Amino acid sequence: LSSIVSKAYIFLLFKIYYRCIGIEVFESLPIRKILFILGILGMIFGSVSAIRKKSINRMVAYSSAAQIGYIYMGIGIGGGSPMDAAKAICLMTANPLEDETVFYTPKALPHLPVVCIPTTCGTGSEVTPFAVITDEKSGVKYPLADYELLPDMAIVDADMMMDAPRGLTAASGIDAVTHALEAYASMLATDYTDGLALRSLKLVFENLPKCYENGANEPRARENMANAATMAGMAFTQAGLGLCHAMSHALGGLFHIPHGRLNGVLLPAVIGCNASAAMHKYAQLARSAGLGG
Repeated sequence: LSSIVSKAYIFLLFKIYYRCIGIEVFESLPIRKILFILGILGMIFGSVSAIRKKSINRMVAYSSAAQIGYIYMGIGIGGGSPMDAAKAICLMTANPLEDETVFYTPKALPHLPVVCIPTTCGTGSEVTPFAVITDEKSGVKYPLADYELLPDMAIVDADMMMDAPRGLTAASGIDAVTHALEAYASMLATDYTDGLALRSLKLVFENLPKCYENGANEPRARENMANAATMAGMAFTQAGLGLCHAMSHALGGLFHIPHGRLNGVLLPAVIGCNASAAMHKYAQLARSAGLGG
C-alpha cells in the first residue's frame, strides 16, 4: 500500500489486450480490491507514471494514446495530481488541444468515463469538476473548469490512506481546511455548502492530529479525514474558493512548493484580509472547530 501512496499513478483500462503506455502492471491487494469493487476482476490494465507535474504536453501525449483505441475508461489513483491528470486526459480524448501552447476552454464533448480513487485526505478532486495542469515552459498552472470533468465515480476508501507519511498527511489536511474555510466564506456560499464546510472543518480539527501522530493505527480517524476532504470538495465545487487558492496556484507553479503546505503559509494572511467582511463567518467556523469565538 505504501508503494502506491508514495507515488502518483494514472491507471487506464484496456478493452482487449494489454498495450503498455506506462511502466508497470500492479498485482497488489489494494488494486485487486478496487477491481473487485468495479466488477472487473481479472482485467489487465496498465499504468502511466510521472504524472506529478500534470504538464500540458504529457496530457496531450496520453490522451492521444487513449484515442488510438482499446482504452475505454480512466482511473486516477493518488492525490490531486493523478486524479486531475486522469480527468484532463479523458476530457482531451474528445476535446483535443488545437494548440498545445495555448490554454483553452474545453468544448465539453462526450469523452472517456473517469473513476477517481484518492489516496490522500485533502484534494477533494474525486468529486469536483476542476483540474489544474501546468505549462512546463512558463511554469504557469492553468485551471480547467467544466462539469464534464466531474468524475463518473468516486471511491473513497480509508484503506488507501492508512500509510500516508506525516508530511503528506499534514499538507493534504491543511488543503482540506482551506477548502472548507474558503467555501464557507465565499460570496456564493449557500445553506447546503455551509453544512458541508462546517462539518468538514470539525472533522479535520478532531482527526488530523491523530492521523499525523499515529495514522497507521487510527483507521477511524483516517476515515473521518477522508470524509472531511470529500465533503470540503463538494462544498467548494458549488461555492468556489478564494484568494488563498488563487495565490497558491500561482506561487506553486513558480516555486514548486506542495499545494497544501503553501495554503497553510498563505491562509492566515488571507483570513486577516477577509476578516472585516466575513468576521461572523470565521467566528462560526472557529466555534465549529472547537476553538471558541
